[in-house]
Amino acid sequence: MPRSVIPGCPLTLRELRVLEQCVRLPSATPGRLAQELCCSVNTTRTHLSNIHEKMGVSTHCEMVLRALQYGWVSMPEPPPPRFTWKLRRSVKPRVSVGG
Repeated sequence: MPRSVIPGCPLTLRELRVLEQCVRLPSATPGRLAQELCCSVNTTRTHLSNIHEKMGVSTHCEMVLRALQYGWVSMPEPPPPRFTWKLRRSVKPRVSVGG
């Protein structure tokens, strides 16, 4: 498997893709990651295990945090808002004088 193009990064290109998906989908299960990566759940678990071992971390959160700190991955752009607030002009109440 080819090594990554990031100097000092021990991960393969495929492992970097898995790591990027973990940052993009922080609460994703291995099944969801497997869907996104078009591979089996067992393959995804193997990649995650290899990443944890190479990075010397024991938790998913620590893995993502260190990858961001090392600059191996970056935070994704937030999605655009689903709606925007439209401000209405205030309408002054009409006052009638006389009867």
